[in-house]
Amino acid sequence: MPIPDAEHSRIVVGTGGRGDIDVHLYDLDLVDPVDRSELLDGERARAGRFHRQEDGRRFLARRVLLRRLLARRTGL
Repeated sequence: MPIPDAEHSRIVVGTGGRGDIDVHLYDLDLVDPVDRSELLDGERARAGRFHRQEDGRRFLARRVLLRRLLARRTGL
């Protein structure tokens, strides 16, 4: 799955080796709507418990972004 379109900054901490740390910064308000089918039932339920709808949407966007970044990094 591609990473959703959003304003994005990536910072790599290290020397280009295996132990590098990637830091990704996203403006979650600019992330396109996410595919909820990628999420666990508990994650969708938790998003529905936020008092403000935009907070639930940001939570879902954050979870999908993290999953996709980890999948890209690990190849899984």
